[in-house]
Amino acid sequence: MKNPKEVERAQRNLSTKLETLSEVMGNKKFLVGNEFTIADVSLTYVLNWIGMSDSIEYNNIVEYVENHKKRKAFPKEYYQ
Repeated sequence: MKNPKEVERAQRNLSTKLETLSEVMGNKKFLVGNEFTIADVSLTYVLNWIGMSDSIEYNNIVEYVENHKKRKAFPKEYYQ
């Protein structure tokens, strides 16, 4: 059984991390440098896994995730 206080604490912690990521990312297309790297694959995978494709709070992160999921170079098997 989930402890409601722990769930609430985890949600606050995640929200803080996403807010920081959103600020750092701004409208950047790539996490590191000016090209698609394994860093983008990893971050996109995690953000998709936690449901960021449905977020209305962090539009820039949603756009980042959706843009990378459409890339030919992106490993689609992660999302099947």
